[in-house]
Amino acid sequence: MGSSFDLEPGDALAIIEHVGLFSVALPARSGGPVRPPGMRNALIFLMFTACGVTTADLTAAKATEPETEEARGRSLWAPDCSPYPLAIDVGPNGQAAAQAELAVLSPGATLSWSQVRNTPAVISGAAFSFECAPGKDARKLWLDYASAHPALFRLDASEWQTSPVPCESVTAEAIWLSATRATYAGLPARSDTFAWRWRRDGANVVVEGVAGSWVPPAQYNDALALRACADLDEKKAESTARDTKLGYTVFSWCAPVGSGSYLASPVDTFAADPNAFIELSDQTGKVLARKINDAKVVLDPSSYTPELLQSDANCPLSGGTPHVGFALRFDAVTGRLDDVKPGIGCIVCLAP
Repeated sequence: MGSSFDLEPGDALAIIEHVGLFSVALPARSGGPVRPPGMRNALIFLMFTACGVTTADLTAAKATEPETEEARGRSLWAPDCSPYPLAIDVGPNGQAAAQAELAVLSPGATLSWSQVRNTPAVISGAAFSFECAPGKDARKLWLDYASAHPALFRLDASEWQTSPVPCESVTAEAIWLSATRATYAGLPARSDTFAWRWRRDGANVVVEGVAGSWVPPAQYNDALALRACADLDEKKAESTARDTKLGYTVFSWCAPVGSGSYLASPVDTFAADPNAFIELSDQTGKVLARKINDAKVVLDPSSYTPELLQSDANCPLSGGTPHVGFALRFDAVTGRLDDVKPGIGCIVCLAP
């Protein structure tokens, strides 16, 4: 049935990479996998089979390949953390599919769409209904309902953090609740919100409206790119914090009476949270993702002044013990100090 020849695993890998046949099946936003065009995967499989080369052989060949410039170049297909901030791919416009599914789930409801985030901005006049028996978590049931209709809501319930709401606590009076995003691309995340208005109707809970600001689950390439973003250089961050004048407002019975700034002393403590999070924003007409670390400067008691003790930088501990400090926020990739907030863990006074 024709001739055959021997092909070493390393040779097969080199041929595949040279002609650009390496491909992966990317997870779709909804539905099944999205595959590159053509029949390259099938051809690769047939070539391996004919030559007696297995995927295990290829994995072993790749693992033992010398780390040369050429070898490193072969991995350039993998996304990296540039340009930064990362512009997130929210997928093809899904408004038409969302409108069609809304017409089935809740005829007569109206939809306002975020073109930038490619998700609903507002749904009003709705009647999404689900059974909610005593002892069950109404909030979880609702997020599961939304997750089961990805063409409309475009979210994954497992990425959102909520506190349980017993079904029996939902009354006939409609109220608004919300959830915040816990993860994006498997990484801790902040800034996305998903809110809804619901009420009890017999054995069911009815959601009358939805609002919020969120993006769909991450595309495969975006997930890889975010994992390639650098970690915060804590030494440089500490140097920046100590060289920055940290502002505060002085109050008298919650009336602002002055302001000042503080430059950290060597005896003060700096600490950065090692757990970065992803912050998503759409202020530029596209969704940008940044990697952020929280940090803080805590003053040594020897650094206290009467003005600092009377300022919003002082968040007293239990028993009234002074605790003066500043909450900081750094961009992990650029090392830039993005935000300074006087006080750690409290709001002393809301200035007019």
